[in-house]
Amino acid sequence: MTSPSTTTPVVAQREDTRTDGPMTGGEQAILNHWLDLYRDTALLKLAGLDAEQLTRRAVPPSSMSLIGIVRHLTEVEAYWLRVVLLDEQDVPDYYCTPASQDGDFDDIHPATAAADVAAYQTEVVTTRANAMAWTDLAVPVRALRKGQQVNLRWILTHLIEEYARHLGHMDLLRDRWRPFRMTIRSGQRERDRQRGAYRDDRDHPATSAADPVAASAGVALSHQIRRCHAARR
Repeated sequence: MTSPSTTTPVVAQREDTRTDGPMTGGEQAILNHWLDLYRDTALLKLAGLDAEQLTRRAVPPSSMSLIGIVRHLTEVEAYWLRVVLLDEQDVPDYYCTPASQDGDFDDIHPATAAADVAAYQTEVVTTRANAMAWTDLAVPVRALRKGQQVNLRWILTHLIEEYARHLGHMDLLRDRWRPFRMTIRSGQRERDRQRGAYRDDRDHPATSAADPVAASAGVALSHQIRRCHAARR
């Protein structure tokens, strides 16, 4: 019999409260908003799924899973907004270690899925505060990136594009069970529909693991994840 703890959603369903943010705001406010919006989106894509679903991998040979992406983003947040931004020396490698360099994706288990999500949420509280406290986008940050100086403008832009890529991966993984539909205010939804820009409330057929197209996508995504690991540190 399946344990009740593995059939309970790890992230409860919740109302989508995301907004367009400060559309005429300053550069730092806009960059921080988009990064926060993508953080919220990552959690929304987990909502309603249990631990087994979060740890289900795509298709062989891909090691990618929803919880693996969350673990990866935890490491990415800590690296860029603690190690690089502030030169913190005591930041742990949460999952990727010398003994398991791809541990964020490889060493997953339903029993630790809830703790992995909690670790991500806790890390984001810290990294969000660090980014907000650093008020000069142009000045070099405290540590070097592969021997080169970098500023917070570059870091935030990189984090936004990295989240955007991984959220696309999460869409494909989540569609195995149910489509992710973005909740948009009815007025905005109608305006977007009229101009043909709204694409998130159409039905998405579930992807079969036996589908050769899905298999090819899984291989491609696996290769992209490996390239991401190579470029991160």
